[in-house]
Formats: sequence, C-alpha cells, structure tokens
Amino acid sequence: MLNGRPVSALPDDLAALAREVAADLTPEQRATSAMCATALAPRIPQPRTSSSSDTRSHSGSYQVPASDQDRTLAVGLAGEAAVGAWLQEQFGVEPQGSWKSGLRVHGLAGAQPGDDRLG
Repeated sequence: MLNGRPVSALPDDLAALAREVAADLTPEQRATSAMCATALAPRIPQPRTSSSSDTRSHSGSYQVPASDQDRTLAVGLAGEAAVGAWLQEQFGVEPQGSWKSGLRVHGLAGAQPGDDRLG
C-alpha cells in the first residue's frame, strides 16, 4: 500500500514502484535538511553475541523468512527510492550516480548490479 492504495510488489513492477515512491514524496519531505536526519538517535539494537553456553551460532544479523522476501525487497526498494529522491533534491545527485546498492537493478532501467558491501 502506498498512501492507502495498493501497489504491485511483483518483480516486473519494482521499477514502477520506485518511481511512484519517489514521486509521492511531498516538497516538505524532500526539503528535510541533512542536519535533522543526522540528529536522530539510533534505534537499532546491538547484535546479540553468542555465550559460551549457547550451542547455536548467531551471526548478529536478521534473516527474513523466505515467504517475506518479495515484500522485504519491495520495502527496501521503496526506502532506497525515497532516499535517492531526497539526495537529488538536497545535493543535485542523480539516482544513477548515487544508487550503489544491489537494489539499483530493480529501480533504475538498464542499471548494472550494485554492491551491498559499500555500506
């Protein structure tokens, strides 16, 4: 759902989803200053560490159940599309130049695969 209306999260529709999300941002959202965003306190807890009594191995990362992969992909793509639109508004950086993650192949027509190890 995007503002109360259904949108497709099918693999063939992901580029359209990215465009819709970016176009849906309000001028106020696009104008949010970088200072406001960096002042937010982190809300992600520290990864768990394995204790010596724990027999299972924990890598500290969250693994999405296979049944949720399509939804997770669509949500991640939507977030990255919103950030790309914000970067373009704030700094004049085109998504083709700033979008470096692996999701760029879904959001940019004809894009080469990105690299999620870039941070």
